[in-house]
Amino acid sequence: MSDQPLGTFIASANCFTITQQFSFHNCVGFARRATPLFEQVLPKVQMTALDAADLRVCAEFLVPCTTCRKQLRRRWVWRSPYAVESRASGPPTLTTNVGPSATRRRRGTPQDPPQRYVYIWTMDQMQRVTKLFDELADSYDAVSVEFFQPIGAGLVAALSPEPGQRALDVGCGRGAVLYPLLAAVGPTGSVTGIDLSPRMVEMTALDAARSGVEVELLVGDAMAPDLPPGTYDLVASSLVLFFLPDPLSALRAWRELLSDGGRVGVSTFGTYDDRWADTVDAVLQARAPKGVQDARTTGRKGPFASDASMAELLGEAGFLDIQTVKTVVHPRFDDCEHWYEWSMSVGQRQFWQSIPADQLDDVKRDVFAAVEGCRDEHGRIGFDQNIRYTLGRR
Repeated sequence: MSDQPLGTFIASANCFTITQQFSFHNCVGFARRATPLFEQVLPKVQMTALDAADLRVCAEFLVPCTTCRKQLRRRWVWRSPYAVESRASGPPTLTTNVGPSATRRRRGTPQDPPQRYVYIWTMDQMQRVTKLFDELADSYDAVSVEFFQPIGAGLVAALSPEPGQRALDVGCGRGAVLYPLLAAVGPTGSVTGIDLSPRMVEMTALDAARSGVEVELLVGDAMAPDLPPGTYDLVASSLVLFFLPDPLSALRAWRELLSDGGRVGVSTFGTYDDRWADTVDAVLQARAPKGVQDARTTGRKGPFASDASMAELLGEAGFLDIQTVKTVVHPRFDDCEHWYEWSMSVGQRQFWQSIPADQLDDVKRDVFAAVEGCRDEHGRIGFDQNIRYTLGRR
């Protein structure tokens, strides 16, 4: 056993060396299933004792390398916009965002026999997402742009809640789904909202107190909500699923929270204006470090690229009577500065934060020129965003 800090796992061999911080949902399962494999493949294995306080999320993970090809299962990879891939020197790779509904990115030979491993939300990944949304919380959905609220309201309308029902909003943000749910279930119903960001929860709680509404708000992980099973009639989650390292495992966890016959509804991005994508976003993406992505691009690839693939994802999670509802939102901006304010209030903020200070003015000039070229027939700056609501029943 290693005397490294709790939550750190180190595996070393001639073929690769990996060091990464993890937080495990089930350390017993991890030790039981992962250790024999490493003992077979590696000459040395060091693993720390894990404290129950460190436990978080469980699903699958694998450590492919060319030397160990026959011993290890190779899988396809879904790259979350906020995924973290940790590379050692040379070809070996530790991929922490592998899921069974993954985009088909080659990681090995398809004839390798299947094996199951523990899946890991890295602490670094969770901290990055939490930090970003803590920073966004004060201005999130608060810069006079119709975007999150109509998307959230559309999801609630598609779910058609009934008075008296118990509803859960996973990734509640500043309440785009939360408040329509409260209105729909009425005083005889109840709504719980969870979010990974403590600041989001704090700000939404203040909003709720000012409005005089009763709602339960908790800091919680969408991958493994710490809530009683079978408690809710509805689970709603708007624009959250594609941030998660394993969307399928998340959906399965949400299914367990539903009562028999309970329904789930998720919103995801579809495609958006090619003109905006090919100009504004292309300019910004070109100046950002490799690996920084915009969540809206998830509508063009992976399990979120089509109605059919989303329906398949929910079906694999065990949901029945799967339906798809579509809508379009039309965010518009007064001018380039207004768009920039909105851009800094959403996940796109990470692009701007990644640009060196001495290059920021040049990048803004180039991006603003592209923004100016994206005006509608009324002369307003903006784009049209397709939104997909996928619904299912337990």
